[in-house]
Amino acid sequence: LGQETQSSVTVTSDRTPPTVSLSVPGNVQPGGTYQIQAQANDSYGVSEVEFLVDGVSMTRTSVAPYQFNYLVPANLPPNQTITLSAVARDFSGSSAVATATTVTTGPSGITGFVFDDVTGYV
Repeated sequence: LGQETQSSVTVTSDRTPPTVSLSVPGNVQPGGTYQIQAQANDSYGVSEVEFLVDGVSMTRTSVAPYQFNYLVPANLPPNQTITLSAVARDFSGSSAVATATTVTTGPSGITGFVFDDVTGYV
């Protein structure tokens, strides 16, 4: 009845947020599909990476390699800036954000007149 037992518990606290970087093409074509990639690391593991386009969440993944295919809306005009972000989260709830921009090039959609090769009329 007078015995005492001692135990020790080691508690590890993760106060360091993950690191994240983002790889995006410099220019994109409206209507094109592009692979967006993020590199994320954390000493205790990355729980997920979320991809955003112009502040809107597109997808989340917990499996490396962290990537998604972005379909650029076909109706975007030339020289439109698109902001892409990757948010990496670790298991302790810390997060880090990487942001990059890309710009649309070329025409958007079909403009002007369409002529028949034979008659010359629309």
